[in-house]
Amino acid sequence: MKLGFAIQLWMRHANNQDLFHKVLDEMSLAGFDGIELAWPFVIEQYGHKPAELRRLVAMHEMQVAATYVGLDIHTPETLAAGEAKAKEWVDFYSQVGCAHL
Repeated sequence: MKLGFAIQLWMRHANNQDLFHKVLDEMSLAGFDGIELAWPFVIEQYGHKPAELRRLVAMHEMQVAATYVGLDIHTPETLAAGEAKAKEWVDFYSQVGCAHL
Protein backbone atom coordinates (compact mmCIF):
# COMPACT_ATOMS: atom_id res chain seq x y z
CA MET A 1 0.00 0.00 0.00
CA LYS A 2 1.15 3.52 -0.78
CA LEU A 3 0.23 6.62 1.17
CA GLY A 4 -0.50 9.99 -0.39
CA PHE A 5 -1.72 13.37 0.76
CA ALA A 6 -3.39 16.40 -0.79
CA ILE A 7 -1.11 19.44 -0.70
CA GLN A 8 -4.12 21.71 -0.28
CA LEU A 9 -4.35 20.94 3.43
CA TRP A 10 -0.61 21.43 3.92
CA MET A 11 -0.58 24.63 1.88
CA ARG A 12 -3.60 26.10 3.67
CA HIS A 13 -1.86 25.64 6.98
CA ALA A 14 1.10 27.67 5.72
CA ASN A 15 -1.18 29.83 3.52
CA ASN A 16 1.77 30.61 1.28
CA GLN A 17 2.18 29.05 -2.17
CA ASP A 18 5.84 30.15 -2.19
CA LEU A 19 6.45 27.35 0.32
CA PHE A 20 5.69 24.65 -2.26
CA HIS A 21 9.25 23.25 -2.14
CA LYS A 22 9.14 23.16 1.65
CA VAL A 23 5.78 21.36 1.51
CA LEU A 24 7.31 18.72 -0.76
CA ASP A 25 10.29 18.37 1.60
CA GLU A 26 8.03 17.93 4.63
CA MET A 27 5.68 15.48 2.93
CA SER A 28 8.58 13.40 1.69
CA LEU A 29 10.23 13.35 5.11
CA ALA A 30 6.89 12.35 6.65
CA GLY A 31 6.97 9.27 4.42
CA PHE A 32 4.26 10.04 1.89
CA ASP A 33 4.59 8.24 -1.47
CA GLY A 34 2.38 10.54 -3.48
CA ILE A 35 0.62 13.86 -3.59
CA GLU A 36 -2.60 15.22 -4.98
CA LEU A 37 -2.11 18.48 -6.88
CA ALA A 38 -5.04 20.66 -7.85
CA TRP A 39 -4.27 24.21 -6.88
CA PRO A 40 -4.34 26.72 -9.76
CA PHE A 41 -0.87 28.02 -8.87
CA VAL A 42 0.59 24.64 -9.90
CA ILE A 43 -0.70 25.18 -13.45
CA GLU A 44 0.31 28.86 -13.33
CA GLN A 45 3.84 28.07 -12.17
CA TYR A 46 4.52 24.83 -14.07
CA GLY A 47 1.96 24.87 -16.90
CA HIS A 48 4.64 25.28 -19.57
CA LYS A 49 7.19 23.05 -17.84
CA PRO A 50 5.53 19.81 -16.73
CA ALA A 51 8.84 17.92 -16.93
CA GLU A 52 10.30 20.27 -14.31
CA LEU A 53 7.42 19.58 -11.94
CA ARG A 54 7.72 15.84 -12.55
CA ARG A 55 11.46 15.98 -11.73
CA LEU A 56 10.82 18.08 -8.62
CA VAL A 57 8.29 15.60 -7.26
CA ALA A 58 10.51 12.63 -8.19
CA MET A 59 13.45 14.32 -6.42
CA HIS A 60 11.38 14.00 -3.26
CA GLU A 61 10.82 10.29 -4.03
CA MET A 62 7.10 10.85 -4.56
CA GLN A 63 4.70 10.88 -7.48
CA VAL A 64 1.66 12.91 -8.45
CA ALA A 65 -1.03 10.42 -7.55
CA ALA A 66 -4.14 12.43 -8.40
CA THR A 67 -5.69 15.75 -9.27
CA TYR A 68 -9.25 17.00 -9.39
CA VAL A 69 -11.27 19.63 -11.19
CA GLY A 70 -14.38 21.22 -9.75
CA LEU A 71 -17.18 21.65 -12.26
CA ASP A 72 -20.10 24.04 -12.21
CA ILE A 73 -22.92 22.10 -13.86
CA HIS A 74 -25.68 24.66 -13.39
CA THR A 75 -25.77 25.92 -16.97
CA PRO A 76 -24.60 24.52 -20.29
CA GLU A 77 -22.06 27.35 -20.56
CA THR A 78 -20.46 26.70 -17.17
CA LEU A 79 -20.46 22.97 -17.82
CA ALA A 80 -18.70 23.50 -21.18
CA ALA A 81 -16.13 25.79 -19.53
CA GLY A 82 -15.51 23.22 -16.80
CA GLU A 83 -15.10 20.42 -19.31
CA ALA A 84 -12.58 22.51 -21.26
CA LYS A 85 -10.64 23.20 -18.06
CA ALA A 86 -10.70 19.51 -17.16
CA LYS A 87 -9.29 18.57 -20.58
CA GLU A 88 -6.44 21.08 -20.14
CA TRP A 89 -5.66 19.74 -16.69
CA VAL A 90 -5.75 16.11 -17.90
CA ASP A 91 -3.25 16.97 -20.63
CA PHE A 92 -0.93 18.78 -18.22
CA TYR A 93 -1.12 16.28 -15.36
CA SER A 94 -0.65 13.28 -17.66
CA GLN A 95 2.68 14.85 -18.68
CA VAL A 96 3.57 15.10 -14.98
CA GLY A 97 2.89 11.37 -14.55
CA CYS A 98 -0.54 11.60 -12.95
CA ALA A 99 -3.01 8.92 -14.00
CA HIS A 100 -6.03 9.80 -11.84
CA LEU A 101 -8.50 12.68 -12.21
